[in-house]
Amino acid sequence: MSDWEQFQTAYQSASPDLKALIDSEKIPLSVEAALTRRAGVHLQSKVTALMSHLLIGAETIDATVAALKELGILDALQFIVEVQNNLQSTPIQAAPQNATLTSDIRQVEKELETLQTVRTMPHDMAAIKPGSDVVYQSRQADILERGLVQEVPPVNIPPTAPRWDTDTKQ
Repeated sequence: MSDWEQFQTAYQSASPDLKALIDSEKIPLSVEAALTRRAGVHLQSKVTALMSHLLIGAETIDATVAALKELGILDALQFIVEVQNNLQSTPIQAAPQNATLTSDIRQVEKELETLQTVRTMPHDMAAIKPGSDVVYQSRQADILERGLVQEVPPVNIPPTAPRWDTDTKQ
């Protein structure tokens, strides 16, 4: 089977109809129908990948036939024809949109809008008005040489009893 890069390259250059076929449930359903007649449903994911690679042109028919025979599908060429006939006989259906997922996303977006914004340092710096905070300045020379330091006024904080983190009363 071809590698993922080859598949992606082939997918990008595929026609819109072929992309719709690859994206639909049609290939897995056709493979399942063909495998059911051969009692090999356990191979569905591998065979679906093989058929997708073949249909998009990322794999040759000879390589696909060889890979199918390795998986135990001895009438590989007939199997490929059967899957292609199943694909041509059933219309392509787009994958159903999950309504609950869409409503859940809308609900989460609404809840995100109601959250308070996170305070950041740049936000706080922009909110500070010049001169609103008292700033004490000193130079190292003032401290070391002359002892000229402005005295910081005491802060009035009421005394509280020491407490441990395990205390339940606060």
